[in-house]
Amino acid sequence: AHGSQDSMPGEERTALLDESVAMARRLDDPRALIESLRLHLSVDRTPARIGWRVETLDEMLRLAQRVDDKQLTLDVLAFRIYDLVALGDVASWSRDLDAHQRVADEIHEPFYTYCARAMTVARAINSGDFHEAERLAGEAHAIGQPLGVDNVDGVLGVQMFTIRREQGRLQEVAPFVRHF
Repeated sequence: AHGSQDSMPGEERTALLDESVAMARRLDDPRALIESLRLHLSVDRTPARIGWRVETLDEMLRLAQRVDDKQLTLDVLAFRIYDLVALGDVASWSRDLDAHQRVADEIHEPFYTYCARAMTVARAINSGDFHEAERLAGEAHAIGQPLGVDNVDGVLGVQMFTIRREQGRLQEVAPFVRHF
């Protein structure tokens, strides 16, 4: 026994993760492969590996679609969106955001509706549509608050801070900043 994963040396952990991915591929088990790849992604969040992460998420998305798991598809899309934003790939980010919204609308699961709205705020801010960004932020908050989503107030605060900063109206969010 090696103890917890956190205390395992990096090379040993990577070797075990590689082995789990290879085994899932040999067994042609898409769900096991998704979980093995997800674990692999969780231990390597370094900026130097972002290209590998996006490629891995592309594969995970194909697998989630293969097993027709819409919630898993939404989870993978959300992770891929964050990495595409970091890469500055606006076209792919926007495409994935639209796909995320469509699937969230299909399954009518309030948590995913909240996530879709909250992520769409960033696109509205990025395009300079601050009125729409504020509307979407309010919508997301209204959906997330009764669900007990962790940090829903903090997400709204960051969104409003960003919107007001871009508008040159930071003084209006001073109470939020003081609170957090």
